[in-house]
Amino acid sequence: MSSFKKSVLIGLLWSFGGRFIYIIIGFLTNVILARILMPEEFGRVGIAMTFVVIANVLSESGFSGALVRKLDVDNKDFYTAFIFNILVSFLLYFLLYISAVYIAKYYNDMELENIIKMSSLVIIINAFSMVQNAKANIALAYKKLAKITVLSIILSSFTAIILAFYKFGVWSIVIMQLINSICLSSLLWFSFGRIKKDKFSLESLRYLFSFGGNTTIALFLNRFFDSVYQLVIGRFFSMNDVGLFYQGKKIQEVPLTFIRSVSSSVLFSALSKVQKNKDEFTYLYSRFIAFLASISCLVTAIVYTYSTHIIYFIYGEKWKGAIPYIEILIIASFFYALETFNRIIFKTYNKTKKILFLEILKKIFQSITILIGIIFKDIIILLYGYILTNIFSYLLNLYFAKKIIVKLRWREAFNVFKTLMSAILVTIIFKYVVFIYYPELIINIMLLPIFMICYFLLLKYLNIMDIKLEFNRVLMLIRDRN
Repeated sequence: MSSFKKSVLIGLLWSFGGRFIYIIIGFLTNVILARILMPEEFGRVGIAMTFVVIANVLSESGFSGALVRKLDVDNKDFYTAFIFNILVSFLLYFLLYISAVYIAKYYNDMELENIIKMSSLVIIINAFSMVQNAKANIALAYKKLAKITVLSIILSSFTAIILAFYKFGVWSIVIMQLINSICLSSLLWFSFGRIKKDKFSLESLRYLFSFGGNTTIALFLNRFFDSVYQLVIGRFFSMNDVGLFYQGKKIQEVPLTFIRSVSSSVLFSALSKVQKNKDEFTYLYSRFIAFLASISCLVTAIVYTYSTHIIYFIYGEKWKGAIPYIEILIIASFFYALETFNRIIFKTYNKTKKILFLEILKKIFQSITILIGIIFKDIIILLYGYILTNIFSYLLNLYFAKKIIVKLRWREAFNVFKTLMSAILVTIIFKYVVFIYYPELIINIMLLPIFMICYFLLLKYLNIMDIKLEFNRVLMLIRDRN
């Protein structure tokens, strides 16, 4: 195995490990806070963070991906991106600050005003570390990144739990997000150094925009429509429903955030370096996708099968209304993850106009499903439309990705279909047959290893993935590394 492939796989392992620990700590913190706080409080944070997430996309402007992709990136590019992001972040914060009171009035909840004003500070804090994060990805420094993200979430989570116990309510969540961003930015600056002063280059800015402009608009549409459900539910239903949806999203984001971060950092960085060799690109891409799709589908099946247990045992009975949200959102997340993988091809080969074009088509389709949900005034119909949107988006991305990489056959989609059918079969057997006869929690938990074995045996039988073979390859890689 070549040294480059080794470094990529080692990076993948570190990124997996770091994100896994980060997500688990965040998940456990969320569980503790959910036991203390009420759904309405999570609903208010959910609405406030919708605006913050969208503003973060505009502030970053796709420059991080542009810096990673550029083969001859220099300090002038870093300095230009840094200055631009700082200026945009302050502008966006100002706009959100003055808009907070009108947003609060729109939702008939004046507590939202101060929550939005405080949460929006994350936009400015994140802008200070965007370039350092890009530098880390360029250098494939995933080990160091993993340590930084884990330390940040530990410090912020500990603070949030203490504040929640002392009756700070919704502010314990807001402060947690601020501390996490402050720690992350500070550690990135300490680890990868400050940005050396240079000339602000309009030429560099034009290049960054040529790549990042289209991806930013596409990501803006993506984030907005992904978050619009919270805004719609808050306006047409209730803040309690927003809280239940928010908690469902949190569980959905456990696998989704992990997969998205790995694909946007490790895979994009690695594939960008072999973009001129389409044979090697296709090999690496196919290998990663087969593995990630299989793992994503397994996680989806487990969360769906154990959704009731997750709510009652982990969150408590007051959150039982979140069960249907979890089941629907986790299915949608699987197809969203697949769509994210395909988007790497467009970014690597600088087909960002195609990304924007496809996002517009997807959002037209999604807008129709949202409108249907509002007309029928049914949240479940609204969310089933979310699943259909993600399936449509994945197939659309795959079709156009095949035009860039000719060797990317529809066999990829067929393998995904077989993987999904394997997960569905195992889920039906356990959730709707075995669990009916043996509903006890302890028995269901003890059956989880058997659930996983059945799934992986099906994958091996269908020639999708041999988990034993993949595990042995990882062990060989670790031995070679030592």
